[in-house]
Amino acid sequence: MRRLLIAISLLLIPAAAFAFDTTRGRANRIGILLPAEFDGDRYVHDSVRKYLHSELRKEGFVPFSMHDTIDELRERDDSDAQFYIEIAAGDAGSETYGGIGVGGVHGGVDLGVVSSRMSVVLHVYDGRTLERIDTFDLSERSTMVAPTAVSLGGRHAWAWVAMPFAEWAQSRRAARAVARDVAQRLASFE
Repeated sequence: MRRLLIAISLLLIPAAAFAFDTTRGRANRIGILLPAEFDGDRYVHDSVRKYLHSELRKEGFVPFSMHDTIDELRERDDSDAQFYIEIAAGDAGSETYGGIGVGGVHGGVDLGVVSSRMSVVLHVYDGRTLERIDTFDLSERSTMVAPTAVSLGGRHAWAWVAMPFAEWAQSRRAARAVARDVAQRLASFE
């Protein structure tokens, strides 16, 4: 029994030593910086930043948010990532292009073609030198047919309420598409 325990121990020690992966650390970490100056809609910045985390993880990176700008990082000279990303500008908008109303005796629903667009400018910095290596000027458009309003009522009175969740859903879809594009481009840098 004792020999069996010694043999198992001798087998587990090298296995445990190989479990430590020293190559990972800095190699696939990406820091998402605060912008020095952000030109655009704050909603775009926040939504792209949120989706960037999940899309970078899907590509095998380890993203982390930083509360520093690139200038503050350069002053500290404290780099622990392969890349740094700065969301420099962004704009978004939604439009409804036509639609149709379907109603009955006591209510109805308006369906419309909702189109959202999102454009974002991101700067990518090298983790070692902290120099800008690329700028992505990305634009995405997402279109779908969705309910845009609901009405209730009868023959003498009715009420109509707009439903902006269709525009919100389309904006989130466009932000996710921008983040996916950035993650795929960064994966091609390696």
